[in-house]
Amino acid sequence: MEELSAAVLICLNPQIDRNVAGQALAYCQSIRQSQDGWAFVLQHLSTAMRPEVAFWCCQVLHEIVANPSRYPVQFSPEQRSALRAKLLTYFREVICPSKASNVSTTGMGKHPRFLLNKLSQVVAALIASDYPLEWGDAFQGTIMPLVSAKEITTDESVGMFLRLLRALDEDVTSIRASQLSEHHRVTSVRVKDAMRDDCVASIVKKCGELIMQPRYISAAFDIVARYVEWIDIGLLLQDAIISPMYTAITSQQECPARGAAAYALRCVILKRMNSELKINLLRTLQIDKLLQSIPAELICSISETETNPDLSIHSSQVEVASLVSTVCMTVLDVLKECLKEKNANMLDNSAREFTTNVAQFALSQALRLTNENTEDGSSQVLQCVSAYVNVFTRIAKSSNANINAGAINAISSILEIVEKRALMPVDHDPHDDGSDGNNSFSEQRKVLLKSVFRSVVRATPELCVNFVKGLLTKASETGDIRLTELSLSTLLVLTSTVPDDPNVVEVRRSVIANPPSCMLFSTDIPLSAMNREQRARNNQLELIAITYFDLVARSYRLFLTRTDTQLLSSVLPVFFDGRGLSHRSSQPIRSQAAYSLLKLARPLRTVVTTTHLDAVLNAAHAHLFPMKSDTSSQEFKNQMLIFETVGYLLGTDHKRQDTLQYLTAILKPLMEGVQSNPGSASVAYISASGHLSKGFGGDSKPLLLIINDPDQGKGSELGKRSFAGGEENPTKDVKVQRVSPLSPEMQAVWTACLETVIKASVVCFAPSRDASVADLRLKLLFFLHRMVDTVGSNVLPYLEQVLPELLKGCDSPLELRDVIILASQALTKFGESFEAVAMRIYVPIVQKVHQHSYSLDSNTLMAISEEGREAVEMHRAYTYFLHAIVGTSLIRVLLHESNQAVIQTVMNSLLASAVGESLDVRVAGSVMKMSLHMLGQMVENWTSSAANGIGSSIPTGFVEFAVEKISTASVLAGVKGTIFRYGDYDSGQSVSVLTEMTTVQRLCANHLGRPFAEFILKEPLRSIPKDLGEEYLSALYAPSTPMPLLVEGFTAIVKLLRRM
Repeated sequence: MEELSAAVLICLNPQIDRNVAGQALAYCQSIRQSQDGWAFVLQHLSTAMRPEVAFWCCQVLHEIVANPSRYPVQFSPEQRSALRAKLLTYFREVICPSKASNVSTTGMGKHPRFLLNKLSQVVAALIASDYPLEWGDAFQGTIMPLVSAKEITTDESVGMFLRLLRALDEDVTSIRASQLSEHHRVTSVRVKDAMRDDCVASIVKKCGELIMQPRYISAAFDIVARYVEWIDIGLLLQDAIISPMYTAITSQQECPARGAAAYALRCVILKRMNSELKINLLRTLQIDKLLQSIPAELICSISETETNPDLSIHSSQVEVASLVSTVCMTVLDVLKECLKEKNANMLDNSAREFTTNVAQFALSQALRLTNENTEDGSSQVLQCVSAYVNVFTRIAKSSNANINAGAINAISSILEIVEKRALMPVDHDPHDDGSDGNNSFSEQRKVLLKSVFRSVVRATPELCVNFVKGLLTKASETGDIRLTELSLSTLLVLTSTVPDDPNVVEVRRSVIANPPSCMLFSTDIPLSAMNREQRARNNQLELIAITYFDLVARSYRLFLTRTDTQLLSSVLPVFFDGRGLSHRSSQPIRSQAAYSLLKLARPLRTVVTTTHLDAVLNAAHAHLFPMKSDTSSQEFKNQMLIFETVGYLLGTDHKRQDTLQYLTAILKPLMEGVQSNPGSASVAYISASGHLSKGFGGDSKPLLLIINDPDQGKGSELGKRSFAGGEENPTKDVKVQRVSPLSPEMQAVWTACLETVIKASVVCFAPSRDASVADLRLKLLFFLHRMVDTVGSNVLPYLEQVLPELLKGCDSPLELRDVIILASQALTKFGESFEAVAMRIYVPIVQKVHQHSYSLDSNTLMAISEEGREAVEMHRAYTYFLHAIVGTSLIRVLLHESNQAVIQTVMNSLLASAVGESLDVRVAGSVMKMSLHMLGQMVENWTSSAANGIGSSIPTGFVEFAVEKISTASVLAGVKGTIFRYGDYDSGQSVSVLTEMTTVQRLCANHLGRPFAEFILKEPLRSIPKDLGEEYLSALYAPSTPMPLLVEGFTAIVKLLRRM
C-alpha cells in the first residue's frame, strides 16, 4: 500500500528525478492495467492518508467503470456488486464519518473539493453503467438519503448531493453528453427514463427546499437549470421554485443569487417547445410583469458575482442581460413564425398583443442594462436590438402599414442608446493596451454602428436621417468634436446603407460642401508626450478628417449631377491643403487623403480632367516631388497613391495635347532620377513610374465618362480653370467607355522611360543577397508588368533582352516565381508574338524550377519550411506558364529541336503534378487540373499531327507514352492526389479535378483507340472487378454518355480503388 502512495506522490512532484518519476509512473500504470488492479486500488482508497492519493484511486476507478472496453478488466456480476458496495461504503464514510477521517483536512470541510468532485464522478459513472437494472435503488437508497435522512444530513451530505447531480448531468444526462457516441446516447436515454419514473419529482421537491436556504440557493438553481431540458416543465412551475427565483431577480437590494436565478429562468424559457406552447409558458410565468420589475439601474451599479467555484455562473449583470435578451429573442422568433403565410393565424389577437408587449418590455430593459460598460452580455443585447428592428420592419411591410407607435418609441430609444454608447469617451485612447476597457468600447461601438444602427437605417431611414441631422446641429451649436465625429460616422453608415435616399443625399451634400472647421487642427506635441486626454482629443480630430475623406470618396455620384460642378470645386482643395495631404501633424490624415483622392479620381477621371486638370496637377505637383527617400515609409506609399491618381487623370483622354505635355513634364524628372541614381538608389523613381502608368494602357477598367459638347475637351481652356471655376456644368449624361489607345507620341514617351529603367537596373541581373538589390528587382518586375499593359507589343524586344538576364539572377524560388509570373502575363497577352521571347526563356525556366523541391508535413499535407512554401508558389506559377504555352500555338516551343534536352523533364513533371501525390494541398487542386488539361491537349494535338501541322516534330514514341503514362495518371490522380487523401470527393474542387481526369480519359479513348482500354484494364484498374471496369470503359467510349454520368461512375471506381 505504501509503495502505491509513494509512487503516486512521486508522479505528482515535478522536482523528482526523471528516471525515478518514470519508474513510479510505470508502477502506477502496471496496477492500473492489471486484472485485479481495481480491487487493489479500491482497498487502498479506504486507507489513503493523502487526498492526492485518494484522488488518483478515484480517477482509476472512474476510468474502469466509465470505459471498461479500454481496460483488460472483465467483471463478473459478483465482482461488480462488490466494487459498488465497497465504493459506496467509502462514499458514506466521506459524507458522514463514523470516526476521524484519515484524509488531510484541507479545502471544504475535511475533504478538498477536487476529491469530492472526482468521487461524485465515480458514483455518476456507476449510475450510468448499473442503474436501474443492477442498482435499482441508486437514488432512493443512496442519493436521496443524503438530504432526507436526519442521521446523515449535514453540510457535507447536501454538498455531495448537489455535486452528484451536477456530475450526472455533465457525464450522463445532458445533451452534450448524449452526443458523444451512440453508447452515450443509449445510456443517457435509459437513465433519464428511469429517473422520470423513480426520483425526478423528489429531486425537484428537494431543490425547492434547498432554494429557501441562502447557502444552497445558487447551487439549487443551477440544478434546476441543468435538468429543465429533459424533465416535465410542470414540475418546475411551482411556487416553491418560481417565487424565490423572481424574488432574487427583482430584489431591490444586493442579492448574490440573482445571477443563478436569472440563469435558471433563462434555461426554463429556452426549453424546446412549439411557439404556441412557448407563449403559454411566458404567460404562465407572467414574464411581462417580471421584466417591468427588474431593477436595471441597481444591477448595473453594483457588482454581484457568484462565489461558488463549482458553478459556471457569470455576474448578475451578465446573467440578467442574457435572460432579458433570451426573452426578447424568443418572442421575436415567435413573431417571425407568424409572418409565414401558413402561420398567419397561429396566435390570437390577445396572444399577439402579449408577445408584442413582451418584446418591447424586454428591449427596454435590455437597453437599460447596457447603459454602462458590461461584460459579454452586451453583445447579446445588441444582437437582440438588431433582431427587434428587423422583425418589426417585416411586420410593418407584411401588413402594408407603418411601424406602430410602440415600435417607433422603442427604435427611438435605440437611437438614444447609439448616441450615448457610441459617443467617444473624453479619455478614450485607441493606443491603450485595453486594460481600462478601451478595446471593449471599440468593439461595442463597432456593433452599435455597423449592426444596430445599420438595422435601424434599413427599417426607418427617415428617422435616422433626422437623428443624424440632430447630431450635426448639436455638434455645430456646442462645438463638441465628439458629436462631430459621431455625426460623420453615422452619416457614413447611412451612406453605405441607403446611398440613393434623397434625404441622405441632401445631408451628404451639405456636409461635404462644408467640411468641419476642426479639420484644420495641428499640434507640435509628439504623441508619446501627450497625456491621455490629449491623445483622445487628437484621435477624435483625426477620425473626423479620416471619416470626411472617406465620405467624399463614397459620394462620387454627387459630383456627376448637373448642379454639382461647384461642389467638386469646393471639395478638391480640401484634399491638398492643411486639412489633407499637407496636414502638418497627422500622418493618418495624409494617408487617408491620398487614398480617398485616388478612390474619387477613378470614377470621376473624365469630370476632373475636363474641368479641373490644371488645378489638380498644380496642387499635386508639390506632393509628387521631391521623391521620398525611404521607400518603406507610409509617406512614400502616400506619394505613390498621388502618382497613381495623376496617372489616371492623364491617361483619360490621350487626344488632348496638354496631357502629353503634362506626362512628359512628370516623367522627365523621374527618368533623370533613375539615370542619376543607378542601381538600388533608383527604386523610388521606378516605383513612381510604375504607379503613374496605371492610368494608361488597353486593360484599364471601364470608366464613367461625361458626354460633353463635341467641341469641349479638345483644347486646354477648361483644363486651365482654377478650383474656383466650374460655374457652368458641361455634363449632360453618363455612360461607360474605355480609354482610347495610346497615341504613338505617348508610346514613345513610355518606351523611352522603359529603356531608362532597364539600363539603370542591370545590377539586379546577377544573383545577390543584398536586400536593396532584391527591392530593385521587385520594382523592376512591377514596372515591366505595367509596361506590358501600357506600351503593348512594343515591350516584347525589351522582354527578350531582360527576362533571360533576370532568370540568371534568380537565386530563390520566390525570385523565380516573380519572373515566371511576368512571362506568363506577357505570353497570355501577346500569344504567338511572344514566341521569340519564349524560345529564349523556356529552357532556363525549366532548368531553374527543377533545382528546387519541397517536402510535405504528413499530417497537414502542406510545405513545412518558408523556403518550401515559396517553392510551392513557384511550382504553381511554373505550371501556369506551361499551361499558357500548351494552350496556344506556342506548344511548338516544347517540340523545337533546341528544347529537346528538357522535354523528358517537362513530361515527367507534368505527370507527377497531374497525379498530385506530392503537391501541397493548398495548391493541389489548381495544379492537378492544369496539368491534366495539358496532358489532354497533348493527346489531342500530338496524336493527330497532320491536322495540326506539327508533322515530324512530335516526340518519338508519344503514342505509347500516352497509352501507358497519361492514362495511368488520369486514374491514379483520384487515388493518390493530396486533395483526395482524406476521401473528400464531394467538394467543388474535388469534382472539378475528377471532371478533368474523366475528360483526359475520354480524349485518350477517342485518339488512342482500343490500346488505351486494354492497358487501363490491365494496369490501373486491374484490382477492381473486370466487369465493372469494362462497363465504365463502355460508357467512356460512347459519345452519347453525358460527362456528369461519367464523372459519377469514375468517382465510384476511385473510391473502390482506395479500399483495395
